[in-house]
Amino acid sequence: MSSGLSPGAQAFIDGLHQCSIAHEVSGNAVVFPLTDVVGCYHGQAIKTGVALDELNGWPMTPPPWVHLPADIMVGPTNSRPSPIEGWLMHSRNVARWGNAKHPVQAWLAHVQSVLDVAVAA
Repeated sequence: MSSGLSPGAQAFIDGLHQCSIAHEVSGNAVVFPLTDVVGCYHGQAIKTGVALDELNGWPMTPPPWVHLPADIMVGPTNSRPSPIEGWLMHSRNVARWGNAKHPVQAWLAHVQSVLDVAVAA
């Protein structure tokens, strides 16, 4: 591909565009804002991300990690440092994958469910 992205990563980015979600490719990740609907960050646009290599199987396989700035905690979760400097990546099970009209809508709903239980560090 001329963009240098895997077909899965490009499809994910195309899906963000189709859902009118602004994004940037920063290093080896796609970063995009998502507004928290009901959590402790209610009404705030929170930056979240996905590592590009996690999108190789997209859309058949959802990314295994939700990447968030380190000052946003999700518990209980398996977390470790993200490849995005100053961030953590959180392992969260994806429920009902594939129910949305567009796979990115399902991913955004999953990330929203993570933000719903997030707390400030």
